[in-house]
Amino acid sequence: MVSIAVHDVRNFLKYSWNVEDDVLFGSTFIEKLTEEGEDFKEELKGFLGLWFKKWKERVKLIFNEEQWDKNYETVSMLVQRGERKVPFEQIKLFKFPVIEYLISRGELCCTEELSDQSIKRKGADLKGHLTTPKEKIEFLNKVFSLVRSYSDCKGPLIFIKVSNDLVREAY
Repeated sequence: MVSIAVHDVRNFLKYSWNVEDDVLFGSTFIEKLTEEGEDFKEELKGFLGLWFKKWKERVKLIFNEEQWDKNYETVSMLVQRGERKVPFEQIKLFKFPVIEYLISRGELCCTEELSDQSIKRKGADLKGHLTTPKEKIEFLNKVFSLVRSYSDCKGPLIFIKVSNDLVREAY
Protein backbone atom coordinates (compact mmCIF):
# COMPACT_ATOMS: atom_id res chain seq x y z
CA MET A 1 0.00 0.00 0.00
CA VAL A 2 2.82 2.39 0.87
CA SER A 3 4.55 1.77 -2.45
CA ILE A 4 1.33 2.50 -4.34
CA ALA A 5 0.74 5.65 -2.28
CA VAL A 6 4.27 6.94 -2.97
CA HIS A 7 3.82 6.44 -6.71
CA ASP A 8 0.44 8.14 -6.61
CA VAL A 9 1.78 11.14 -4.67
CA ARG A 10 4.61 11.46 -7.19
CA ASN A 11 2.17 11.27 -10.11
CA PHE A 12 -0.17 13.78 -8.49
CA LEU A 13 2.68 16.25 -7.93
CA LYS A 14 3.91 15.83 -11.49
CA TYR A 15 0.35 16.48 -12.69
CA SER A 16 -0.52 19.38 -10.39
CA TRP A 17 2.87 21.10 -10.61
CA ASN A 18 3.32 20.23 -14.31
CA VAL A 19 6.90 18.98 -13.84
CA GLU A 20 9.02 16.01 -14.91
CA ASP A 21 10.54 13.26 -12.72
CA ASP A 22 13.97 14.90 -12.67
CA VAL A 23 12.42 18.01 -11.06
CA LEU A 24 10.62 15.96 -8.41
CA PHE A 25 13.76 14.17 -7.36
CA GLY A 26 16.30 16.95 -7.83
CA SER A 27 17.30 20.14 -6.12
CA THR A 28 14.41 22.00 -7.78
CA PHE A 29 12.00 19.89 -5.70
CA ILE A 30 13.70 20.93 -2.46
CA GLU A 31 13.54 24.58 -3.55
CA LYS A 32 9.85 24.24 -4.41
CA LEU A 33 9.13 22.66 -1.01
CA THR A 34 10.89 25.43 0.86
CA GLU A 35 9.04 28.07 -1.18
CA GLU A 36 5.64 26.49 -0.72
CA GLY A 37 6.17 24.93 2.77
CA GLU A 38 2.76 25.25 4.41
CA ASP A 39 0.84 25.29 1.13
CA PHE A 40 2.50 22.01 0.17
CA LYS A 41 1.61 20.43 3.51
CA GLU A 42 -2.03 21.44 3.05
CA GLU A 43 -2.08 20.20 -0.55
CA LEU A 44 -0.54 16.88 0.51
CA LYS A 45 -2.96 16.52 3.42
CA GLY A 46 -5.93 17.13 1.10
CA PHE A 47 -4.57 14.70 -1.47
CA LEU A 48 -4.03 11.95 1.10
CA GLY A 49 -7.58 12.34 2.40
CA LEU A 50 -8.96 11.92 -1.11
CA TRP A 51 -6.48 9.12 -1.84
CA PHE A 52 -7.64 7.05 1.17
CA LYS A 53 -11.26 7.57 0.14
CA LYS A 54 -10.43 6.30 -3.37
CA TRP A 55 -8.42 3.38 -1.90
CA LYS A 56 -11.50 2.25 0.04
CA GLU A 57 -13.66 2.58 -3.08
CA ARG A 58 -11.30 1.13 -5.71
CA VAL A 59 -9.19 -1.53 -3.97
CA LYS A 60 -10.53 -4.82 -2.69
CA LEU A 61 -8.30 -7.00 -0.54
CA ILE A 62 -9.00 -10.70 -0.95
CA PHE A 63 -7.88 -13.04 1.83
CA ASN A 64 -8.84 -16.51 0.61
CA GLU A 65 -9.06 -18.65 -2.52
CA GLU A 66 -12.86 -18.81 -2.37
CA GLN A 67 -13.19 -15.03 -2.50
CA TRP A 68 -10.55 -14.85 -5.25
CA ASP A 69 -12.38 -17.40 -7.40
CA LYS A 70 -15.67 -15.56 -6.83
CA ASN A 71 -14.13 -12.26 -8.00
CA TYR A 72 -12.02 -13.72 -10.82
CA GLU A 73 -14.55 -12.96 -13.55
CA THR A 74 -14.65 -9.31 -12.51
CA VAL A 75 -10.86 -9.18 -12.31
CA SER A 76 -10.56 -10.71 -15.76
CA MET A 77 -13.08 -8.35 -17.27
CA LEU A 78 -11.49 -5.21 -15.82
CA VAL A 79 -7.76 -5.71 -15.96
CA GLN A 80 -6.65 -9.03 -17.38
CA ARG A 81 -8.37 -9.05 -20.74
CA GLY A 82 -6.07 -9.40 -23.70
CA GLU A 83 -2.99 -11.53 -23.66
CA ARG A 84 -0.91 -9.83 -26.34
CA LYS A 85 2.09 -8.07 -24.88
CA VAL A 86 2.40 -4.36 -25.57
CA PRO A 87 6.00 -3.33 -26.32
CA PHE A 88 7.64 -1.60 -23.37
CA GLU A 89 8.41 1.54 -25.40
CA GLN A 90 4.70 1.96 -26.20
CA ILE A 91 3.71 1.56 -22.54
CA LYS A 92 6.36 4.11 -21.60
CA LEU A 93 5.23 6.51 -24.33
CA PHE A 94 1.58 6.52 -23.26
CA LYS A 95 1.92 5.96 -19.51
CA PHE A 96 2.03 9.52 -18.18
CA PRO A 97 -0.62 10.96 -20.51
CA VAL A 98 -2.94 8.19 -19.28
CA ILE A 99 -1.97 8.86 -15.64
CA GLU A 100 -2.71 12.57 -16.17
CA TYR A 101 -6.09 11.68 -17.64
CA LEU A 102 -6.85 9.33 -14.71
CA ILE A 103 -6.05 12.10 -12.23
CA SER A 104 -8.10 14.66 -14.17
CA ARG A 105 -11.04 12.21 -13.97
CA GLY A 106 -10.63 11.96 -10.16
CA GLU A 107 -8.87 8.57 -10.09
CA LEU A 108 -6.10 9.28 -7.58
CA CYS A 109 -5.41 5.76 -6.34
CA CYS A 110 -3.36 3.09 -8.16
CA THR A 111 -2.74 5.43 -11.10
CA GLU A 112 0.30 3.54 -12.40
CA GLU A 113 -1.43 0.17 -12.21
CA LEU A 114 -4.58 1.44 -13.90
CA SER A 115 -2.53 3.20 -16.58
CA ASP A 116 -0.46 0.11 -17.35
CA GLN A 117 -3.48 -2.17 -17.44
CA SER A 118 -5.49 0.22 -19.61
CA ILE A 119 -2.67 0.45 -22.14
CA LYS A 120 -2.16 -3.32 -22.12
CA ARG A 121 -5.88 -3.99 -22.43
CA LYS A 122 -6.29 -1.72 -25.45
CA GLY A 123 -2.94 -2.91 -26.78
CA ALA A 124 -4.36 -6.42 -26.99
CA ASP A 125 -6.52 -5.18 -29.89
CA LEU A 126 -3.55 -3.84 -31.88
CA LYS A 127 -2.72 -5.50 -35.18
CA GLY A 128 0.85 -4.17 -35.28
CA HIS A 129 3.11 -1.41 -34.01
CA LEU A 130 1.92 2.15 -33.84
CA THR A 131 4.07 3.98 -36.33
CA THR A 132 2.26 7.13 -37.42
CA PRO A 133 1.20 10.02 -35.18
CA LYS A 134 -2.41 9.41 -36.27
CA GLU A 135 -2.27 5.77 -35.09
CA LYS A 136 -0.80 6.86 -31.76
CA ILE A 137 -3.50 9.48 -31.21
CA GLU A 138 -6.26 7.02 -32.13
CA PHE A 139 -4.81 4.45 -29.72
CA LEU A 140 -4.53 7.01 -26.92
CA ASN A 141 -8.16 8.04 -27.50
CA LYS A 142 -9.22 4.38 -27.13
CA VAL A 143 -7.31 4.16 -23.85
CA PHE A 144 -8.91 7.42 -22.68
CA SER A 145 -12.32 5.96 -23.49
CA LEU A 146 -11.54 2.97 -21.29
CA VAL A 147 -10.39 5.29 -18.49
CA ARG A 148 -13.67 7.22 -18.77
CA SER A 149 -15.54 3.96 -18.23
CA TYR A 150 -13.51 3.40 -15.03
CA SER A 151 -14.42 6.78 -13.61
CA ASP A 152 -18.07 6.34 -14.60
CA CYS A 153 -18.41 3.12 -12.60
CA LYS A 154 -18.31 2.68 -8.84
CA GLY A 155 -16.67 -0.08 -6.86
CA PRO A 156 -13.35 -1.90 -6.94
CA LEU A 157 -11.05 -1.78 -9.96
CA ILE A 158 -8.01 -3.32 -8.28
CA PHE A 159 -8.12 -6.71 -6.56
CA ILE A 160 -5.19 -7.63 -4.32
CA LYS A 161 -4.81 -11.18 -3.13
CA VAL A 162 -3.32 -11.18 0.37
CA SER A 163 -1.17 -14.20 1.15
CA ASN A 164 -2.30 -16.30 4.12
CA ASP A 165 1.37 -16.64 5.11
CA LEU A 166 1.65 -12.86 5.27
CA VAL A 167 -1.43 -12.62 7.50
CA ARG A 168 -0.11 -15.36 9.83
CA GLU A 169 3.27 -13.65 10.02
CA ALA A 170 1.65 -10.32 10.92
CA TYR A 171 -0.11 -11.88 13.90
